[in-house]
Order: sequence, then structure tokens, then C-alpha cells
Amino acid sequence: MSENWKERFFKLLLMNGNKFEDAIRLKSKNMPTKLYRYRPIAKQENFNWVVESIRNETIYCSRRTDLNDPFEMSTSLSSMDFESYLADYPLAKSAEFAPLQQAVMPELEKQNSEWNDIPDMVKVACFTETSSNLPMWAHYADNHAGICLEYDIQHMHENLANIIFPVKYVEELLDTVKFAMGCKASKSSSNVLTYQCVQKLSGWSYEKEWRYVFVPSMKKEYHEKLPSNYLGGWEKIHFGRPSKIILGSKICQDKQSKLRDLASEFSINIAKMEVTPYGLR
Repeated sequence: MSENWKERFFKLLLMNGNKFEDAIRLKSKNMPTKLYRYRPIAKQENFNWVVESIRNETIYCSRRTDLNDPFEMSTSLSSMDFESYLADYPLAKSAEFAPLQQAVMPELEKQNSEWNDIPDMVKVACFTETSSNLPMWAHYADNHAGICLEYDIQHMHENLANIIFPVKYVEELLDTVKFAMGCKASKSSSNVLTYQCVQKLSGWSYEKEWRYVFVPSMKKEYHEKLPSNYLGGWEKIHFGRPSKIILGSKICQDKQSKLRDLASEFSINIAKMEVTPYGLR
């Protein structure tokens, strides 16, 4: 699948007018038909959550602080960038530039800090394009003793599919000032926030991630209108049942039996990963 469409998609996402609909149509044409979610089940609490979510057709969305990337949804700021913003202006070459920068930088740092606080209200659910990723089985599915849930995107309600976005892998964090200047034409604060929430450093690109992004509000003053436990916990979203349960190659017999019974009860396909000379199959 060509990656060029993703660059076009993100540009459309931040444009004004009816470009959001164009972005969604472009994404729909290129979206994988299946997405996968690795889940740990070794702890009984995690196993109970997985069973409950399958029974109730829900998924859990996490806070960014629950994710394993310390730079999740973050932006950056540097004085070198600030100098480059004014490079084309005569003022940048004058003796007055240095004290101006000293005066402006604290305010920019404050704005950057506030911008980085905004994603705290966002909840995300993470998916991937593949069910045979060895590091992901190790990191997110109890070292192959967990499971991977397959979701059929083609038969998903479009309101859900529309807010599942590809992650954009970048070499550097978003620069706050450049980002603000670049998206100033966008009238949709939620689109701007979504863009920020799907940026990840390129070291994570092996995950081939897609994200369900739940944005209740852009403005901090709306926090009090959210459920009291919203900012401090996970969010349960009605999402539909998985189309397939893929058991890890090291899953214990007891949990395997229970999941096979659950799959039979709801007519869900089920299979088990096997370690072969050709990789996971």
C-alpha cells in the first residue's frame, strides 16, 4: 500500500472548508479492511476486561499517560526555531533581536506547556495493520501468552471508522510555533488536536499503528462538563465485537478453553498462532 496518500490526508485534515470530508473519503479508500488489537490476559483482571469487552461489544480507550511512549502527543520548542521564524525580517539582523528573543521565549515556552496539556482530555484506542508482529506480541500480549483481536473495518459503522486515523511517524516532535503557523487556517480545533494526537516518532513505525481518537472538547474550561472520572481513567466505547480472536502461541490451556467457548457463543472466528520455520502462522 502506497504511503503517499497519508501525506495528502493529513494536509486535507488541517485545511479549511469542506476538506475534512475529502480527507475522510481519501482515508476510507486506503484504510485496511482489517485492524488488530493486541491484548494482555495473563492477569485475571485483564482477562476479565477482555471477556467483558467482547460480550458487551466495547473497547477501552486509554489516557496518554497510560501509553508506553513518554513523548506521546507532545510538541517541542527551541530557540533556534524561533530565530529561523524571523530570519527574513530585518529585525532579526539588528541588535534589538537578542533582547526581543529573551522577552518572547518565556511566553512561547508557556504556550508550548499549555499546548502539551490539551491532549490530556483525549482518549485513544490503538490498533495495527498486522496480527503477526513479533515485538507487539511480546510487548502488548504477554509475550505470546495473550491474544490479538481482529476487527472488520468494512462492516463497521462509518461513524466509528471515520475517527480511526493512521499514525504519522515523524523524525522530530511537532514544533509548537511551526505547527500553529501551519494550521492557522483551520477552523476546526478538533481536527488540529487529532493531528497532534496521531504523531509518533519514527522509532515506533514498526507498529504500523492506527488510532481511534476520542476528543470530547478542545477547551479546558469544558472539563467540568465531562464525567467526574473522565480525566483520571479509561473510557469505554461501544465498538462492536471482533471478527476473529487470535490466540497467542503460549496461551494457557484454561484461558484458551474459555475463549473458545466465548467465540462459539457469539459466532466469532478463532485461531491460534503457531511458531513455524517461516515465522508466526
